[in-house]
Amino acid sequence: MIKKGFFIYEKRTNKSCYWWNNRKILENYRNGFSKKNVNSQYGHIPRDREAKFEPIIIKKYERDIFELVDMIFVLYSRGMPTRDVSDFMFSKYGVNYSPAQISQLTNEIVEDVRLWQERKLETYYPIIYIDAVHFHVVDNNVVTKKATYVIMGINGDGQKEILGLYIGENESAKFWMSVLNALKNRGISKINIICSDNLKGIQQSIEAVFPDSKQQRCIVHMIRNSVKYVNYKDMKEFCKDLKSVYQSNDVKNAMDNLDIFEDKWGKKYPTSISIWRRNWSEISTMFDYSPEIRTLIYTTNLIENLNSVFRKYTKTKRVFPSDDSLLKIIFLASQQIIKKWSNSRIRNWSSILNEFKIIDFENEE
Repeated sequence: MIKKGFFIYEKRTNKSCYWWNNRKILENYRNGFSKKNVNSQYGHIPRDREAKFEPIIIKKYERDIFELVDMIFVLYSRGMPTRDVSDFMFSKYGVNYSPAQISQLTNEIVEDVRLWQERKLETYYPIIYIDAVHFHVVDNNVVTKKATYVIMGINGDGQKEILGLYIGENESAKFWMSVLNALKNRGISKINIICSDNLKGIQQSIEAVFPDSKQQRCIVHMIRNSVKYVNYKDMKEFCKDLKSVYQSNDVKNAMDNLDIFEDKWGKKYPTSISIWRRNWSEISTMFDYSPEIRTLIYTTNLIENLNSVFRKYTKTKRVFPSDDSLLKIIFLASQQIIKKWSNSRIRNWSSILNEFKIIDFENEE
């Protein structure tokens, strides 16, 4: 491909540039090769007598093929060690990148991550999801389990966005205040609903930074936490009765069903009941909305699906040598995921957005 210019020239003239008998009638002809060694399988770059030849893939004074560098990032994002990436690139493309060069390339991503974390966001996100995915990381020569906190939003056009990735700090109100304030400083001024699990300190932080936003606790996690205390023989009947609570038509009906549920199971499983009573204000948010919106907010499945993709990308890495190493792979994986989201939109988004606008209008009156 790099020599394409010469191949086309020879084809059109039907003459070889090496036919010295015809060199006088040719406007231009080969003049050996340049000394530049390109990091690719295409070998030396040809040159011509009048210096009119312009390489197509690798421009003059360049030595790398950016498409192949992107391939290195894709392979690295899937948890492939630098030595394996080096071997693959050489066997597949003839590219001679050493493991040290690949490591140096990927180290440059840390700055890209910082810029991505600080990029401006839209002012309005109807729904935001917050969740955590855990990985093993070496910290002070000790392998520890660290959380990567993932923040995903649905923007005004109904498209999914990854808003931020945060590694390592312990959950606390102080930590979540810093994260939420960072989102606010990047441009977000309005969020209708914030969906999360029972993350320590997050409820108070949301109330402080986005006081007008409603909170929705993940119902699936609530169910899991409830049934931990239930005997196996009661499990089927307990879950059936509990279903009548979270599948109620409205909040009044849900509270009535919760009372009935407590009368039946409260004495035997008081802890399971108290989980729902204690978190009712965050559980009952979904009853204010239509089934289309309830489907989006009653569980954090959307962001948990995203986290499962992160686990898939990192499954070959049991332990990460540092926070930066983990962050690089998670960031590169997120960029691959975002590409797949670029043309997708939440189903029935027009009616969902219209419902949010109607509720906002009623609340302002």
